Amino acid sequence: MTVNSLQFEVDRVSSPKSEDISASPATHIILRNTMRGVIMSPVKVEIGVRFGRLTVIAKAASRGDRRGRSVCLCDCGKTKVIMNQHLNRKPPATVSCGCVSIENAKKLEWHGTHGHSAGGKQSPTYYSWSAMTYRCSNPNHKYYSRYGGRGITVCDRWKSFENFLLDMGERPDGKTLDRIDGKKGYCPENCKWSTPKEQQRNRENNSLVTYKGKTFCVSEWAERIGMKCSTLRERFNRGWSIKDALIKPVKRVL
Repeated sequence: MTVNSLQFEVDRVSSPKSEDISASPATHIILRNTMRGVIMSPVKVEIGVRFGRLTVIAKAASRGDRRGRSVCLCDCGKTKVIMNQHLNRKPPATVSCGCVSIENAKKLEWHGTHGHSAGGKQSPTYYSWSAMTYRCSNPNHKYYSRYGGRGITVCDRWKSFENFLLDMGERPDGKTLDRIDGKKGYCPENCKWSTPKEQQRNRENNSLVTYKGKTFCVSEWAERIGMKCSTLRERFNRGWSIKDALIKPVKRVL
């Protein structure tokens, strides 16, 4: 746009009766759009006119300034007082009571976590993922020394919840995230959903006991032979042979 064409538009919106071009709000709007290269007449803000989800239902009381305001009813059912200058633009600067922004934010949150962290609530699966990343990366976590502090990390792929969910699926009821090899970090090849009992046995895998070709951890041997785990463990701590520890009956105190 040339200087001559801009001057022509300014002259066109000015009238002989107006000494100051800034006196008319409509002049402001037309001039501003002219400088952008597009001439757009303002939309009149009147009762019954719709702007996005908003419908003007009344004029709002003056607040002591020259800015006009209108009472608008949103499609969601809420009413809100909005400045006319936010409505009569093309496109309007305000198109709802605020519900559009909230809906858009929820959509982004939903797509990022597939609904597992929406509305301030976390699903069990998302909680497991969040707790895993937190204790491995945040030195302020109370268990950081057991995880991130001793080199336990989360693989790059699982830094995205979407990938974690794809690899592990939904967390089953009564189970939590468990590492197969406690010396390694969190990754698809080293993790599974386990019950508390399975996790306890997994932590005991460094003290496996083999007898007659069968290998189990101490707690599982105790369960299989009907003995208290503490009793069997005490026998091994005292140096009993595997055969005696597993076969000799427990003396009952009368």
